Amino acid sequence: MTASPLILPLLAMVALTAAVWVAMVVQRLSAQKRLRLPIDAFATRASTSTAFGPTEKAANHFMNLFEAPVLFYTLVAVSLATGVVTSLLVTLAWVYVGLRAVHAVIHCGYNNVTHRAAAFLVSTLVLWVMWAHFGLRLLHPA
Repeated sequence: MTASPLILPLLAMVALTAAVWVAMVVQRLSAQKRLRLPIDAFATRASTSTAFGPTEKAANHFMNLFEAPVLFYTLVAVSLATGVVTSLLVTLAWVYVGLRAVHAVIHCGYNNVTHRAAAFLVSTLVLWVMWAHFGLRLLHPA
């Protein structure tokens, strides 16, 4: 069985999510050790945010990766299930993942809100274009 080329950007998105998760765990464990915080500091999202403050960039981005990207995962699954996989869809999937990686680097790094918002906006527009392309191809096969 030959895997669809749409699987590779899907795996890349999962790898990005895993990388942000690792960064979050490392940042939190480092901060917990440095600040000598009890495990109860993790009891709620609010207490975690208060206790860890600026070290929560990766955690905030990890949560962000379960917002708009859910539509990406859904689109890939539905595309594979229906057989609507085009070269344009694969290309846009790679563009989307690349923009999400840029967004992650900005958010977890220097966190310039203008740059971050631009990466988010463009990546989300690419996602909407992907959905429109999929819908048109599904309703009007070439």
